[in-house]
Amino acid sequence: MDKDTAVVDPLVGERAGPEISGLRRYATNPFTLGLWKILLNGFYPVYLVLNIALFVYVLKSGGDGIRTLAILFEFCNFAFSAILTMFIMTPWVDDFCITLNGKIEFYAQILRCRPNSSLQSWDAVCVHMNTFFSENGTMFRFVNGYQCLRLYHYWRGRAEWNRANNRPDDSERNDYLQEVRETAAKIIKESEESYWKSRYPDLGVGSSSAPEQAV
Repeated sequence: MDKDTAVVDPLVGERAGPEISGLRRYATNPFTLGLWKILLNGFYPVYLVLNIALFVYVLKSGGDGIRTLAILFEFCNFAFSAILTMFIMTPWVDDFCITLNGKIEFYAQILRCRPNSSLQSWDAVCVHMNTFFSENGTMFRFVNGYQCLRLYHYWRGRAEWNRANNRPDDSERNDYLQEVRETAAKIIKESEESYWKSRYPDLGVGSSSAPEQAV
């Protein structure tokens, strides 16, 4: 990340985004985001290497019938992997993997980092959340700021839908989670207004403007 676009963490006064660079920064479509999530979370890379090694061994040492079965198995295996990659990128998978403490920490990082429509501003949230997961022995990791922004909108949309349909919401079961979520929404609104006004000072653009990238 270059000097002009690096994310500055307002909490510690240091750049919080250098860990998210290269291809990870551009993982904003279903397949690439899902692929990075698989690579960063769990044992799939190890499984893939062992699977390929076994496949090569069977091709070299097995008979024609075994080779045919091995090829069919590998085709089905990689087809399943592609489907898994698309499935694992869904926000509700993130929601399932994050505990109550993780959700509270997520909103707490929003209060500290004050992100806005810029995806890079969410990279600081991503870095601090991954530190939180690591310190608590959780294998789950965020890929980049885009994943954090998308999850925030997912939780917000679900809460609004539950409220509109008089359905119970998970935050209603914890007063502190509900409070910190509402505070985070206010912080983001203020940060959005400041962000767009700073970008278009002569146009009087505020929070009603469209974000850089739709989620």
